Amino acid sequence: MHAIRITGRFASARTRTVAEQHLPYKPLVEAAGSQAEIELDEVEGVLAGFLTPAFEQGVSIAGYHLHFIDRQRARGGHSLDFVLTEGVIDISTSSELHVSLPRTAEFMTAALTTDPQTLDAQIHQVED
Repeated sequence: MHAIRITGRFASARTRTVAEQHLPYKPLVEAAGSQAEIELDEVEGVLAGFLTPAFEQGVSIAGYHLHFIDRQRARGGHSLDFVLTEGVIDISTSSELHVSLPRTAEFMTAALTTDPQTLDAQIHQVED
């Protein structure tokens, strides 16, 4: 697993953002259906996220999962594409993953089970 942070100047950065969600929360695929895309040109900012192995699909997003935010912290979202003009790339590699789960009644009674193939298909539908 690798944490990645790229700070610099981007010729372009294309992102998407899901609208703010409220209780009762919509399923992932439904919530992602109303994503807004933005294209930023000649922008300074930070691209950060993870590269995770395939076996982590479901716990995280397998492969690259990056988010962009501009220098003013005003625009950004899930990274769809980018062109880096110049910058600094920081990578941290780890072989450990620690997960802390909530202890609330809401979490303990939530219906969190989805068969792995369905979950994988939903993630690909939202991420691709």
